[in-house]
Amino acid sequence: SDYAYSMRVPADRKPVFEWFTEPLQNFVRNEHAAQDFELPVHPDDDTILQQHIDRLLAGNEDTAEYRVIDNDGNIHHFSDHALPIRDWKRGKVVRIYGAIQDVTEQRLAEDKLRLMQRAIDSSNNGIIITSQQGRDYAIIYANQSFIDMTGYDMTELLGSNPRFLQGDDNDQPGIRTLRAALDKNLDAHAVLRNYRRDGSLFWNEVYISPVYDKQHTISHYIGVQNDVTQRVELEQLIRDKEAKMRAIFDNVMDGIIITDWQGRIESLNPSGEAMFGYSEKELQERSITCLFSMDDSRHNHLQLEQLRDRHGELWGVTKENSFFPAKTGISQVDMPDNTLLIFTIQDNSDAKLAEQALRNLSSHLEQAREEERTRIAHEIHDELGSKLTAVKMDLSWLDNKLLEIEPHYRQKMHPLFQHIDEAISTVQKIATDLHPSILDHLGLAAALEWQIENFTEQTGLHCHLTLPDAAIEIAAQRATAVFRIVQESLTNISRHAQASEVNIEFHTDDGRLVLSIADNGRGMTALQMNNPDKFGIQGMRERSRHFDGEFSIDSRPNQGCTINLSMPLKQKT
Repeated sequence: SDYAYSMRVPADRKPVFEWFTEPLQNFVRNEHAAQDFELPVHPDDDTILQQHIDRLLAGNEDTAEYRVIDNDGNIHHFSDHALPIRDWKRGKVVRIYGAIQDVTEQRLAEDKLRLMQRAIDSSNNGIIITSQQGRDYAIIYANQSFIDMTGYDMTELLGSNPRFLQGDDNDQPGIRTLRAALDKNLDAHAVLRNYRRDGSLFWNEVYISPVYDKQHTISHYIGVQNDVTQRVELEQLIRDKEAKMRAIFDNVMDGIIITDWQGRIESLNPSGEAMFGYSEKELQERSITCLFSMDDSRHNHLQLEQLRDRHGELWGVTKENSFFPAKTGISQVDMPDNTLLIFTIQDNSDAKLAEQALRNLSSHLEQAREEERTRIAHEIHDELGSKLTAVKMDLSWLDNKLLEIEPHYRQKMHPLFQHIDEAISTVQKIATDLHPSILDHLGLAAALEWQIENFTEQTGLHCHLTLPDAAIEIAAQRATAVFRIVQESLTNISRHAQASEVNIEFHTDDGRLVLSIADNGRGMTALQMNNPDKFGIQGMRERSRHFDGEFSIDSRPNQGCTINLSMPLKQKT
């Protein structure tokens, strides 16, 4: 016993200590113990102690457990077993002998175990404890979360090896991982396909850990389980999507380059590798600006800011330092930890060749049409005009003869003269519309003056032309192209602009012809200026481009329109 004591029961029935072992002095408040029975009992346990004394005074052997506070303020749990001694003559209890055990550590351990048990029972994780006895790892405990997770009740779980949750599906890498850890007495982690009592599959993330006894021998294993079905399914969905995206990334015909916000290359697809001649590994961490140039005449790399602003038509630069026309697009993807730039690149070489072929064909057809117009105009003017003139001369001779022979028939000749004159005027107009002969005989400036004079006469619009003082020496085909651009511009102004005034300025500058046609009409929108179905504007652009010219339109709604043309006077040699 930890402590022993003897108490005398006086006539007032209030026991007092007669003696006690020395360790008990730490708890007895009065040093004269024989005169005062007083242990520093916890106030909440006063009733327990009083009931214990009452039973002893009634002559019954009794054991009670209560708490006592020592002189240092520490709480102790006492288990007090006492025996009453009777005076057989009087039949009353006259003495009490007792033995007290300090069970504080035991009770604290039990409280701790209860707390741990409560924590385990309240955990959202499934927890089981298996016994090492017999090496069969039979379940001796399972918390409520494990029961809810699997659908089995406690009676079905106790004594079973956890492997029954896999059923026949026992050929799993995770199972082999756990078995290897058990053989080596190690902690382990695995994800298993388990099956609930109703047969439904769930993915179970398992952590196992050995428990050692005082002899450092494994006595149990603790298994912590998590139902990770949603996570596994989500991971599989992500892997499937990543596989699809990777398949698209690897097989799309366009080159795709992924960079960080600073332009450092992170990924390059196979089409991009073939396009630029680099492997993805060679370009990783390099700046994307090394792959693009402003033109194909020199290795003039773009800055990243320029590349962002100039997406569209650029020049790609290969590993061999060759150039190809590249059509680029840029998109931005904001990630949680950084921002990515995705560049899509098309090798536009074939499209450029096809486009150039179409332009060459268009220019050839336009030139052939212009030549055919000129030829027809000449034939109409020379052949038909001369024949009509001859007819008029013959009618004039006939008119003179009829005047002498049959005067009364002469009045029939005047309508014929009028028809002949109208036919000659019509022939001249058709020939001029097809190709103004003044352009060939007097040059571009005279042809423009004639055109504007006719335009003013036909439309009534005030049109002012500014020409250079010196004569303009320009190749015939270029002069025709400029004349047609002016002609088309005036036609559009008369039809659509609703203008009252037109100003045309025409001069030369450093071997180039510079022309501007401005009106004060209702102007155009960007959509109207770039409408591919409006062949008048497209035709002017193509005429200008064929002769290395620069063509632009500056216009806003209700603010008029200005057409600008700059063209070399002669072909470059």
